[in-house]
Amino acid sequence: MSRFGSPREEVPMPKGGWSVLWSDKFKQAYKANYSTSASGRDRSRGQPVLASTRTDGSAKAQAITYLDGVSHDPRALIFAGATRNQELMSVVKQNQAHELLWQMPKTGEMFLLTGKMFIVCSSSLSGRFGSGPKNINLPDPLPVFPPGNPFPPTADDYWQSERERLWKELSPAYRASFTWPNPGDSKSDAITQPMEQMKVQDRGSARNSLPAMSFDYKRTKLEIPSATSKADEDTTLVYNMALDNFCLLIFRVLKVEHLSFASNDGVPQRQLYLPTRDGQWSVESLNP
Repeated sequence: MSRFGSPREEVPMPKGGWSVLWSDKFKQAYKANYSTSASGRDRSRGQPVLASTRTDGSAKAQAITYLDGVSHDPRALIFAGATRNQELMSVVKQNQAHELLWQMPKTGEMFLLTGKMFIVCSSSLSGRFGSGPKNINLPDPLPVFPPGNPFPPTADDYWQSERERLWKELSPAYRASFTWPNPGDSKSDAITQPMEQMKVQDRGSARNSLPAMSFDYKRTKLEIPSATSKADEDTTLVYNMALDNFCLLIFRVLKVEHLSFASNDGVPQRQLYLPTRDGQWSVESLNP
């Protein structure tokens, strides 16, 4: 396949699952470059640059935080997003294709990932940011979520369970950032930005509306309330607001370029990975 060909979105999922050549290279590079310790775990997750275009056609680049891979589909990566970040939500929703440039801080190798980004927001905000992830392999059978839910589990339920799982893995400091004002806006003396009350439809939840709130810098840490703790109403309200603001960015990879540098000053290696029609991936060596 020519390296100038476009990625093929119509490739079917093979019965035996995906054999993804680039995924092993990526996992090895990630392990070599990032700490897995609990301390500072958010900063050490990795922040590749997402390249997109704004509604006016101008270029836009911004760093997004890596969270995890999709366990049942090595083609898909999960990043963190905030629904209050209006520009990020806009460029993800309006663009049909996205590129991520990820340079590893220790080894220097680079991954250029081309694919499609999907937003998984709180179910209370469903419908505002497009449809959920498509053409991604999920567990079979799907787990029940929320626990005790009498309805048959759906793909949306699965993604909500992943959103809550990854939220709990964030540090208190990172969780608190989801209560802050919209990034990039002018920082004035009045550093609060009101969020109007919204009607919501949240299956499995007793809430039927989100109260009016303000984003501010009052909190730099946000712990998860325990079942036995007696958190005050304001803390509970802020925690729920932050959780509703937290979203997942699911990146389905359709094309990968990997540039690695030899440790002995040899010739760099550049490889192109593309999906084939039989559900596998081809690899081609390119000039660096």
